[in-house]
Amino acid sequence: MMISLRYFIWTRYGTEAGEPIAEILRRKETERAANNGIFLWGIGNVLGPSIQALEERVADPCVVFSPIKAPPRTIDVQPFKVVSWTTGELIDGTAYKLPVHSIVTSRAKRAHYALVCFSPQELHFEDVTETVRFGTLRNLVSGRPLGRQQVTAVVERCMTSCGDTYAYPATVVSLYPPYYVKLKDPEQLDGC
Repeated sequence: MMISLRYFIWTRYGTEAGEPIAEILRRKETERAANNGIFLWGIGNVLGPSIQALEERVADPCVVFSPIKAPPRTIDVQPFKVVSWTTGELIDGTAYKLPVHSIVTSRAKRAHYALVCFSPQELHFEDVTETVRFGTLRNLVSGRPLGRQQVTAVVERCMTSCGDTYAYPATVVSLYPPYYVKLKDPEQLDGC
């Protein structure tokens, strides 16, 4: 069954910071349960203006998670250094305190971001019945089709497809205010 959403954030997930996806998903479910439904999902790219455009179109924005088709890159499987991000800031520069039980890791880099997500029920990423077709997605602000390497984007789902008709499994959860934060103050994890 195709998802019915028109505007949403689409992010593809896979191995990250040396952690296999099954472990990340287990950790996110533990985080969600401990934070009364809230969990942070780390992403590598800036979405600021696109998030604002999404907020203008929908009252209750969602994020759609789909697995990456390609095998993980070596840098994702064996990063040189892994960090845990300890604080954040909003689009307007206001400080954001991460929820108590939230942990966002990545390989060491200058910038990292997080989606603030909410699900009142347990997260299920396997045996998903909803799908999203890659070729129907357009970048919300530019209107252009997504690039093959684009992992996270704010999108509009169109009725017509251009090109790729591959249907990705789709797990849908709500975004939770403030929806998106820039992460700050990374601390290197022991043994990395």
